Amino acid sequence: MAFAYVERILHAPDQDLAVASALSILKSSLPVLESVGFQKIVFEDFYEVLETLVQSIAKPDSYNRTLDTRRLLAAFQDPECRPFRML
Repeated sequence: MAFAYVERILHAPDQDLAVASALSILKSSLPVLESVGFQKIVFEDFYEVLETLVQSIAKPDSYNRTLDTRRLLAAFQDPECRPFRML
């Protein structure tokens, strides 16, 4: 489900708006998760990776590359990306 969420943002007609909206939603979900009893340690690694992926749609990395479908798939298949192995 996280893959489809990021892919949807990646292919949005207005990427900048989609990225800003997604980051706002992600940020606002943190207090909600804690208020219903989730401990921060349960979701913080996943959140950080997801936030970085969403940001990389609009913000180029050190090689001046933004996220594309190939790099998104690679991120979800990377065994070092532990938070996504839980999905």
